[in-house]
Amino acid sequence: MFLPLLFTLSTCLLTYTTAIDTTAHHCNLTIATDQSLHDIPAMLEQHPFHNTTADYHICFHPSHTYTTAGQPLHLSGARHNHPNGGRIVWRPITPTTVPPTTPPVFSAGAPLHQWYRCNDGVHCPGLEWNGVFVHLVKDIANLTHSFLPVRNLWVNGSRANRVSTDGNVLGWTVSATGYVAPTKLSMDVVANQVELVWPRSIKNWIQPRCTVAAITNGVNIMVNPVCWKNLIARNEGKLPPVPTYVENLLRPPSAGEFVATPLYIFFKPFAGSPYATPTNAWVPIQNQILTSLGLTNHIFQGLQFSHATWRIPSSASGYVPDQTLVTSQQGEPVGAVQLSNSRNVTVKDCSFLNIGAAYGLSIGLASQNIVLDTNAFMDLSGGAIKIGNVLNTTRALTTNVAWQDRNYDINNNVMDSIAVEYAGGAAIFAGYVANATIRHNTISNTGYTGISLGWGKGSVFFFDFDWAEEVF
Repeated sequence: MFLPLLFTLSTCLLTYTTAIDTTAHHCNLTIATDQSLHDIPAMLEQHPFHNTTADYHICFHPSHTYTTAGQPLHLSGARHNHPNGGRIVWRPITPTTVPPTTPPVFSAGAPLHQWYRCNDGVHCPGLEWNGVFVHLVKDIANLTHSFLPVRNLWVNGSRANRVSTDGNVLGWTVSATGYVAPTKLSMDVVANQVELVWPRSIKNWIQPRCTVAAITNGVNIMVNPVCWKNLIARNEGKLPPVPTYVENLLRPPSAGEFVATPLYIFFKPFAGSPYATPTNAWVPIQNQILTSLGLTNHIFQGLQFSHATWRIPSSASGYVPDQTLVTSQQGEPVGAVQLSNSRNVTVKDCSFLNIGAAYGLSIGLASQNIVLDTNAFMDLSGGAIKIGNVLNTTRALTTNVAWQDRNYDINNNVMDSIAVEYAGGAAIFAGYVANATIRHNTISNTGYTGISLGWGKGSVFFFDFDWAEEVF
């Protein structure tokens, strides 16, 4: 019987697809700076391969940001694999044998160029907002209503924290449908998707989140009913306590914070530059940057992935996890970059930076022969890497090798500032996988745990087995 995880630390030599020295290869297809990620699949389908099995190189301009323009880059093995069995290499134009210092950026975000100072007396609620900058949502390209209010903001490569208020100072009391406030609240609480957060108070290892659905009589706070029901069930039938934090309540942000409404984004610059107009500011406009199904023989090398988000916590069902970001209502989370049912794929010398998604990179659905080598994962709302799946018990128990997630090598990666928003996420999460090697990775400043292995004991498996093997 297929065990859920055969895991090796430290030593293992795998022979499947590895990254290459790009100095010896020219670019077969160069993506211009005025093109979006969404344009690439059609370009690749139209470009001839000349009946050769030679590697095919798709090149991007270093330091340039390629955006999704409203739709993730989607790759299909049926249309975007090398037709003659060669490898497809995604890399910077500049030949390199080391990670580039200014890589091409694949972004699921949109830039913010038109900031106003609140001191002008026009764009902000009052004088207490002086020192804050405001950006109109209508001036942000490709930002649709389903991504409002925005959950994430990055300025000059640094994450701005969403305004958070200590729930214990608000004077709220618990009711059957939510809470009762001591004084009247604005209806903006609903429109702004004010979010209630319970870190470590429902279960020690989870951090549920629900939004406010309605305010009645000015003081009755109705939590979204589906989320409230799930929260009570997760709390063993008891009403939840007062939330530890309440996020996105409209108030002047402190230095390095932002607060968002459906019409505006308010940001107060970081303490080191309190009067500077924000530059290189980005908000997410998509949940994912790249998705794929059925890729074979692809190499992603020397690229940066940034600015995706995760809207599940903002939905009516909210975010009430079982463990490691998996929820009974929404199922398994996916990464900003998602590879499904893939074979012989390498991700090397890439960076996953400034991402608001549940994971930076997720790989599963019977993927095999995967190498993740010398990548950097930094400033992620959720986990860094998710391999395998947990909700398909058929694949968990199968002896058919083709249906299994197997032969993963996760090696020499660096992960820092992980699960900064969704603290229940693991830096590396492995579900039902076989022959997975996780070795020589540096993990710091993470959430729930550094490495989480396996799934299903007590529900799928009712016998003892070895989760991991250490080889030194």
